Amino acid sequence: MLAPLDALSVAAAVVQFVDFGSHLFSDAREIHKSSSGRTLKTTDLKDVTKQLIELTNDIETKLNTAKTQQQNTDVAANSQDPSERIFISLCGSCKEICAQLEVALSTLEAHNRDNHKWFRKAAESFLVAWRGVLSAEKIKELKERLNQTKQGIMTSLLV
Repeated sequence: MLAPLDALSVAAAVVQFVDFGSHLFSDAREIHKSSSGRTLKTTDLKDVTKQLIELTNDIETKLNTAKTQQQNTDVAANSQDPSERIFISLCGSCKEICAQLEVALSTLEAHNRDNHKWFRKAAESFLVAWRGVLSAEKIKELKERLNQTKQGIMTSLLV
């Protein structure tokens, strides 16, 4: 017979396994039913990442245009102010992190969306959900880095 503490430990492990399995199958089901082959969370994160890349590209274009216009009117305006250098560096970091996030998110999409092969679609949905579990820590770390970069950008805009 198991000691009470051992029984509690086994019960906790079973509950944890069931919880993990239910989340995995829930994500696989969401992927299987979606037209995009992604979870809603992945789709939202992918959309935000694309928007951030577009925004940073737009900011860099506008900064380069403004700098060119300033150089045409003022020859002494060749040096960058430190806050501008920091801002440009943070925009570059943002683009780099977004690119890494896009690569990580691209693995979380089911590509075989053929409705005639139900089993293949279900298996791929399960594999994508499993890849989501495996890459969750990396995506979380990239989101944290992106959040820190955002805070740096906001601070540099205030200066």
